[in-house]
Amino acid sequence: MTFVTQPFRGIAATRSKSLGLPSLPILLIDHPLANRTPDEIDAIALQRLVDAVQFLTDVPAR
Repeated sequence: MTFVTQPFRGIAATRSKSLGLPSLPILLIDHPLANRTPDEIDAIALQRLVDAVQFLTDVPAR
């Protein structure tokens, strides 16, 4: 799993394929981060962590 901002989604997908990981999950973060406050970045990180845990623990329907 990798985290990237929207403009880098394509690059992340291309890179994961070149590394032999074509199905590597990519979680998106709002862009840009540079103008965010530390509290905003903490909130974004916490939400993405929740998303990652949900993705990793989700049981596919059979």
